[in-house]
Amino acid sequence: MKLNRFPLVAAVAALSLTILTGAVALAQPPAGKGQKGDKGQAGPGGQRRQSMNPKALAKALDLTQEQQDKLKPAFEKFAKARKELQEDTTTPPKEKREKVMENTKKLMEAVEAVLTDEQKKKFEELKKKAAEAAKKGKKKDGGN
Repeated sequence: MKLNRFPLVAAVAALSLTILTGAVALAQPPAGKGQKGDKGQAGPGGQRRQSMNPKALAKALDLTQEQQDKLKPAFEKFAKARKELQEDTTTPPKEKREKVMENTKKLMEAVEAVLTDEQKKKFEELKKKAAEAAKKGKKKDGGN
């Protein structure tokens, strides 16, 4: 039986984007401290895209400060790897996507490694919602 991998790939990609945005935000100084805060990017219909950042993830999963401290290096490493891939002009797009997926998997593993059983359940729900949102967005954009 052949499995349809799209839902899994969409879920990982959606969560990757949400976490990635947070990882990039983590590396930025707070608004009003060295840089003027930006307004964010507008999504379809001019609405601001909501993204999962480390602080939002901490709030959603009720992470302790110790858990947040353990995850900070993983988010920073993920952001650095993504930036390097974005700046890389020699790697083919397909290979870049594969590397992003690999880096995302590593970040997910790092997150899950510090979570309690209750937090893992909440995290699974977040991933499920992200996958549904990605699937909805794909359909809205005319994709399959």
